[in-house]
Amino acid sequence: MRPVELLAPAGNVEKGEIAAAFGADALYFGIDQFNLRARSGNFTLEEAQIFIRRLHELGKKAYLTLNIYPKEDDLRPLEELIDRVAGLALDGVIVSVPGVLDMVKKRAPGLSVHVSTQANVTDSRSARAWKEWGAERVILARELSLDEIRAVTRKADVETEVFIHGAMCMAYSGRCLMSKYMTGRDANAGDCAHPCRWSWYVREEKRKNELFEVAEDERGLYIFNSKDLMLYDHVGEIIDAGVSSLKIEGRIKGILYVATVVRAYRLLLDALAEGITPDPLWRETLFEANNRGYHTGFLIPGGYESKLESSRTFAPYDLLGYMDARGEFVAKAPLVKGGTYEALQPLNPAIETVRILDLQSATGVSTEKGQPGQRYRIETSLPLKPWSVLRYRRPGEDQPGET
Repeated sequence: MRPVELLAPAGNVEKGEIAAAFGADALYFGIDQFNLRARSGNFTLEEAQIFIRRLHELGKKAYLTLNIYPKEDDLRPLEELIDRVAGLALDGVIVSVPGVLDMVKKRAPGLSVHVSTQANVTDSRSARAWKEWGAERVILARELSLDEIRAVTRKADVETEVFIHGAMCMAYSGRCLMSKYMTGRDANAGDCAHPCRWSWYVREEKRKNELFEVAEDERGLYIFNSKDLMLYDHVGEIIDAGVSSLKIEGRIKGILYVATVVRAYRLLLDALAEGITPDPLWRETLFEANNRGYHTGFLIPGGYESKLESSRTFAPYDLLGYMDARGEFVAKAPLVKGGTYEALQPLNPAIETVRILDLQSATGVSTEKGQPGQRYRIETSLPLKPWSVLRYRRPGEDQPGET
């Protein structure tokens, strides 16, 4: 099968390291400001420089997000940021508007430009126009069907990228005004309060006899609350459509989410490339990552669904911690000597059960219990690779059936 890029989110350095270890070919991230995840943690300039170097050593690519809709007062600071990142050896920047593309081309002419899904490119003429302005890749709008993706990719003569997994906005290409109107937090500047996840009641004041029948409980109605996107079953078709990059959403998601989702799609892509049948268990692990239930979005007619019963996400597992590059265990939850946990290891198709045989502080002092936020030396019943993730099942959580 034709090679395709698996592009994963890096909300901060540790998430980026884990996504890279679990098989992402490229990572996208933000620096300080001017990207659509203002609350993801992001990178400092110094962290970005080290991270990019690390990715290049691994043969992977690094893309910077500059995809807000800037206002007039943002233009000068944007120019200054572009000047600062021009020497970082980035493989590309992601922009939403022609003005920022123009800035990049003039201030960092050697830098590749990708057009964000926020630009809502839905046709080949628009994609070709962006190419003529200097873009090398267009991230297509999520509202496109598989046939439309195929047609745009075939006719546009520019690389295309498609979202295959993650949270979805109920507004067209994510261009929503609800958050700014209701809370003052501007979604188009990366600071969305996600009011679409709130409980809503629907009433049409002037049309008393026109009823909108919806599922509703005593807490209200979640009509705007989109289920999460999962295109795992259609990855082969998307690749056949000529798409160059498959993108996972989730810069504000946790470490366990990143490891679980990147792992599942990496295993799938490798199986497709080798012409072997994917293990059904890889797909099932996507239901173990934090999710609102899944749908196929607009890829297949009739695939889009809201989650009407609540805005709650489901995740049967919690993160215990991970092994860092130095072989120390970074605890994210309380752990105990003798405890049994599940290990997700980079590029390992099996999820294994491991027991902590010995637990020591970073200075070598033995202890029976570990606390979150600390580093430990651990001996386990199975050897753990760097960036392996340990998880434990949340008490009282039963995994729901597929949706």
